[in-house]
Amino acid sequence: MTLALSELEAASRWASLWEIGEYLGEAIVLLGCIGEFVAEYTKIRTDAWRHTLGRRSLIFLILGLGLGLLSLIKTNALSGIVITSLGNQIEDAGKKTERASDVANAALSTAGKAVDNSGIAEDKANNVDQRAGVIEKRLLIASSQIGIIEKDIAAQGPRAKLLSKVASKLAKTLARFAGQRVGLFVCGQQGAAGQETLDTWGVIANILGPDTVAGVTGAKWREVPTNLNWAANCGAAKGLGQGVTVIVSKRASESTMEAAIALGRGLAQVISPLVDKTPSLVDPEFSKLLVERGFQSRDAPWVAPGLDPGLINVVIGEHP
Repeated sequence: MTLALSELEAASRWASLWEIGEYLGEAIVLLGCIGEFVAEYTKIRTDAWRHTLGRRSLIFLILGLGLGLLSLIKTNALSGIVITSLGNQIEDAGKKTERASDVANAALSTAGKAVDNSGIAEDKANNVDQRAGVIEKRLLIASSQIGIIEKDIAAQGPRAKLLSKVASKLAKTLARFAGQRVGLFVCGQQGAAGQETLDTWGVIANILGPDTVAGVTGAKWREVPTNLNWAANCGAAKGLGQGVTVIVSKRASESTMEAAIALGRGLAQVISPLVDKTPSLVDPEFSKLLVERGFQSRDAPWVAPGLDPGLINVVIGEHP
């Protein structure tokens, strides 16, 4: 039998009350015993008084014994019920604890499996990351190779079309050097140069010139000499004059050197230059020696900048 908490509290209170009844019954028995003692052994009173006291003491003894016995029975019964109920509750609590322990163990087992599964998932994720890294590297390599191919294709195309696409941007970059003297030369003799070379010269002249052509305003450099100039001592037949070369003196002024560098880099980003380094630097002493010994004319495009530190020459040869 298992009592509810309220019933258990009530039974405990009644057991306490009946325990008090036991003490009260014992006290009544004690009073009856005292009365019997007084009635039996004391000669102070009359016989009638002793007889009355003895009779009443007997009644106290009976009542005390009855109350004590009844209280003892009730107390034992209620205590048994309370103890049984508590035992049952303790047993139920033990069973619940055992079930909770089983549930906890099952949860721990499930958690362990989840941890194992998460470890497996993490390993798979790491493998995926590694594969993704490999794929990304391959894509980067492929992209790099595509970029190289695109550059090769662009370098093989008509230079005039490539330059026309960046003409406006390049002209704006070079406009801060407005007034810079520049000579434009086409390798070969008049009538011998190919149309692709002439078209390339035309676009460069428009980029550097003072006019607005096809919506592009030139950088307003000063061409010396003007118009189309020929460099007869260069060309594919002589093993020279391929690509576009920017020539400037090693002792050029700071502004002229910056202009030559800006022009050389701007052209090199679009078309293949003649040399790896742009611009090509000319030694003034060597240029002077070539002229003095009659090996070169002082107006030769690769000599003149050496004698004139404020001049930039651009030599346009055949497509490499």
